Amino acid sequence: MKKDYKEHQQDLLELNSDGNRTRGRYGEDEAKYAKCDRCKKVIDLDNDTAICFNNKLYMCEPCVEEVKKEFYDEVRNSNTG
Repeated sequence: MKKDYKEHQQDLLELNSDGNRTRGRYGEDEAKYAKCDRCKKVIDLDNDTAICFNNKLYMCEPCVEEVKKEFYDEVRNSNTG
């Protein structure tokens, strides 16, 4: 893929130029994809159901359901003991 002039200038001037391309004007993250931090599945932020914690940790819907089930099982087991 051929770089345009803006990307070429950005590569020359910025330390983290490729990472900055997914950031908005004021530093907000505008990436279209993320990776689930539990199962490493790629999440399409526009179409997939997912949870994001503190703009850093992403979890896909199946992993959220697993964690919820594990939590309920842990609470149930600790209250019966």
